[in-house]
Parts: sequence; structure tokens; C-alpha cells
Amino acid sequence: MATSVTASVTTSRPLRQDTIDLTESADDDSSEASDYKPTGGGSGSRNRGQNHRTSSSKEFGETNATSSSREVKSEPRGQSVDKEVVLDSIFSMKPKKRSQPVGGNGSSSSAQPRRRNQDSASAGSKRRRGSPSPDHNLYAKKKTQRSKLTYESTEQFIRRRSESPVEETKLTRQQIIDLENAAHKVSTGYRAFRDGTITDRQLWSMRTTLHRIPFLIVNALHRNIVTDVLKQVRRDGRDLQIPSDIVLDAEYILNRWLHNDDFDPDLLRGINKTKRVAQRLDAAGQPRGGKKTITSSSLEDGYRWRKNARIRGHNGLVIGQWWPLQICCLRDGAHGVIEGGISADSDGIAVSIIISGGTKSPNLTYEDEDLLHTIHYCGTRGDKASTGGPGIPSNATKSMIRALETRKEVRVIRSFKSREKGAQNYAPAEGFRYDGLYRVTAKECLDVEHAMWRFRLERWAGQPEVRWQGEGVKPTSEERHRWGDVKDLWKNVV
Repeated sequence: MATSVTASVTTSRPLRQDTIDLTESADDDSSEASDYKPTGGGSGSRNRGQNHRTSSSKEFGETNATSSSREVKSEPRGQSVDKEVVLDSIFSMKPKKRSQPVGGNGSSSSAQPRRRNQDSASAGSKRRRGSPSPDHNLYAKKKTQRSKLTYESTEQFIRRRSESPVEETKLTRQQIIDLENAAHKVSTGYRAFRDGTITDRQLWSMRTTLHRIPFLIVNALHRNIVTDVLKQVRRDGRDLQIPSDIVLDAEYILNRWLHNDDFDPDLLRGINKTKRVAQRLDAAGQPRGGKKTITSSSLEDGYRWRKNARIRGHNGLVIGQWWPLQICCLRDGAHGVIEGGISADSDGIAVSIIISGGTKSPNLTYEDEDLLHTIHYCGTRGDKASTGGPGIPSNATKSMIRALETRKEVRVIRSFKSREKGAQNYAPAEGFRYDGLYRVTAKECLDVEHAMWRFRLERWAGQPEVRWQGEGVKPTSEERHRWGDVKDLWKNVV
């Protein structure tokens, strides 16, 4: 809508000359007016169309009306002609800068003048009314950029990749001796079990040696030094009544060294970490707020030992297998997601869960109940129904319901987080531990509005005991020691 201001002018000059004098009077103070910032102009205002029209008409209209309504002194002073002047193009004039803005009735106001953008002020003085600001397109572009982060630097922490068995990196003499000593201690314990003369010292030596073997340097040429005796332990373990944790540790080493040709002793093998320093920019392209550090973990591209986590059953895992991070569970095929407690297969049926103590928040508290062989596990929160009826279950909860209906087994992994939340002590002291297969047997609804369900899981019979206590507890002291060294380096990246 066009804005017009009617003013009464007393002058002896022609009408056209009065208008020119007013313009020249404003142009003389262009240097002062350049510090004035219009509301709604420039590249940093929101709702530009509305504010530009409202604030411009208020600020420019009232100011020009007052300045033009004052008596303009001109020669000769005795003659005066009253004329009505209509200022059709108020945007072509610059108001004088005043220490205190004059109100519509000519009285001074105590309000402080609003500052104007220099670029908009200089450009607006020569811009036609109704024409878009020269900064309009720039503002729209920078407004889109403002919702994004600008990454100033990117650092990637890549784990050392072990040599492929095809390359057959040569071992040092000391590394070969370490393999021979480990094989000798395990063989000594095996013969003692076979002869019925096992002692506590021999048992302790056999168990701790199996804890250290996964961290030895080995290749395809020298792996038989250790794997030959481990085969005997796995084959005759039940008949000779060898403790189940020793047999499981021997099976774990055989799976990696013999079946998968995976000789990397690093706990974080195949996992990279990226650190990015991000800075949010405002509409003018200037830094806004402090810098933000963003870190993310990912599997190495083309990592050849990654397993498919959607396969049901043990999937090559052994009871008590341990990982320091959840992404390691994804790498070895134990759990299919990096974040989240429920993973499903391609048919949408739950295949694995991670027990982390449940959901606790100021407005929502659903706790898991872990009784070792029986688990009461909560699903995830669903969505409210638009009609006000029962809520809609989440996809994770639906996958657990399908596992109940199809009576499919589910892998159970216990997380150290449940111990931190004050749950039972069945959780590992650190990291994540695989504790076998469970079957979903029942469900109950805890919250109809949010479709929150809790499921009852029973552990399958005939499996080795959960390694949560005793001499075979997981993680072992060797694993915790190795993880302590790697964790310090891992944290330094962040």
C-alpha cells in the first residue's frame, strides 16, 4: 500500500523549489544518516516484507511529516503562500539524524533512535519505493546457510590395519617364542586334565594364557603353533570336565585365527573415528556462538571381516564374547545398530537386544528387570494416536511383538550402562558382553497412550553359563587392561 504524507508548507518559492529544498536539506546530512539502520531492511531481519512496510511507514512517515510541517524560512519573509504538498515517494528522502526523535505532535520523545544498517541506508536512498532491497536475495541465501554448520577442520583417526595373511608378514624371533610359550602352557594344562593331575596353579596358568593369546602377534604361517592344541581343548573339553570358560576362550581364538583369518589384536580393529570442528555462522557470514566439536565412529570402508548382524542364532559368537564399544558389536555381527537397543532382521523380527537398564527421564521411567535367566525388557516409546485412542507402537516394539508371535530366539547382550543406572550386577564392569540366546514368551502394556510394552524373555537351556562372576568373568583383567590403554588414546582424539 502506498504511503503518503500531507504537510502544510509556508514559503515564497514555487512549489517545485520547496520540494527540491527539502531533498537537498536531507542530502546534506547523508553522512549522518548513513549510521541509521532501518528496521526490516538489510540481510539480518526476519519477516522482511511485513517489518519493512510497518516500521518504514512509522519511522519515515512520522519523521518526514514533522520536518515538513515546520515553517521553512525563505526570502522574502513577508510573503507567504500556503500550499499542500504530497510526498509520494518517501523512500527517496533521508531524514535528518536527531539526538532525540520528534514525535508526530512535534514533542521530543525519550526513546532512543533505532540504528540503521549502513549498506541498506545508502542503497535505500536511491531505491524506488516498492523495489526489493539489494540485500534481499543475499539474505535469503544466508538464512539457508544459517541452519547449517560450517566445518573448519576435519581430523580422522584411523586404526592401524593388520597385515593380510596373504602378505605373510615375517614375525620376529621373540614373537615366535611368545606363541610357543603360550602353546606350551595350554598343552600342559590339557595333559593334566587328561591325566587327572590338574593343580590350581596349572589351571590358573592355562586360563590366564588363553586370556593373553588373542593379543599376540601372529600370521597365517605360524598360527598352527597355538591352534593345534586349542583344537584338542575344544574337542575333549566336555569329556575331560575342563571349565566351560576355558573351552569358550579356546573356541573364540579358533574362530578368529583359523576360520576367519583375522589376526589383528586391536580391540578397535576396523573402526575409524572422525573429529570435526564446526562453527555456526549468522546471516552476515560472521561466527555465531562458540565452536562445536562433532565426533563420529564408523567402520572402515571395505572391512573384510565384518559380519552380517541380521543372521539369527549365535552367528559365530561365543558366550561371554566382549566388546568395548557398541560399534564393535556391529562389526562382529552381534547387534545390527550403533545406537539403539533392539535390532531386527530383514523380515522385521527382532534378532538381538542390548540390556542397558531401561528408560529413565523426569516424565518417563520404564526400567528393565534382569533376573539373569529371566529378563523383563521394555520396548521403545511409540506415538500417540491422532484420534485419542491407543498409541502406535514403534518399529522396534513391533519387531519384539513379531518375535513373540513367531517364537524366534533373540541374542541378548548386556551393557555396562545398566550397572551405572543401579541395576543388578549381572552387567559387565565395562563394555558389552554376549550372554546367549533368549526367547520372548510374554508381553504386557505399561502405557496405552504411548504404546509402551514390556516383554518377558527366557534363556534357552543347554547353553554355557553367563560369565558374570568367578574366574571366568568377562571382561577379563587382560581385556580391561588393553582397553584402558586404547581408551586413553581414543579419548585424546576428541
